Order: sequence, then structure tokens, then C-alpha cells
Amino acid sequence: MNNSNSTPSNPEEFVSEHREELMEILLNGDRTLRAIAIAILIEGGDDPEIDLVKRELELFEELDEKVRDELR
Repeated sequence: MNNSNSTPSNPEEFVSEHREELMEILLNGDRTLRAIAIAILIEGGDDPEIDLVKRELELFEELDEKVRDELR
């Protein structure tokens, strides 16, 4: 059992202990924080979180394509 001052020993444990914060960052963080949250969720998340990350990346790709088309 971990106390509140201990450091998670693996990515899965970190995600388990910080899931809400990671989701908040994924939904509302700046680009850098979102990239960090994505990396953490890919490394330590379970299937639903990885699916959410995939959807976020697809949305980024669609937005990037839209912006590129508008700049042409």
C-alpha cells in the first residue's frame, strides 16, 4: 500500500493514481502538457485510455489537415 508521499514504481501505478489529472490535462492542457499526458497514458494506461488517446490524435490530425487546407 502506498502512502501519499510515495512515488509510483511503474507507469501503470502512476496512471492509476493520477487518472483524473491526466484526463483533465488531455482535455484542457496546452500542447506540451497534452503530449506528456498522451505519452504517460500510452505507457501506463489500459485499453479505454489508449483508445481515448487514439481519438485525440485523430482529432489533432483532422484539425491539422483543416488548417493546412485553409492556408492554401
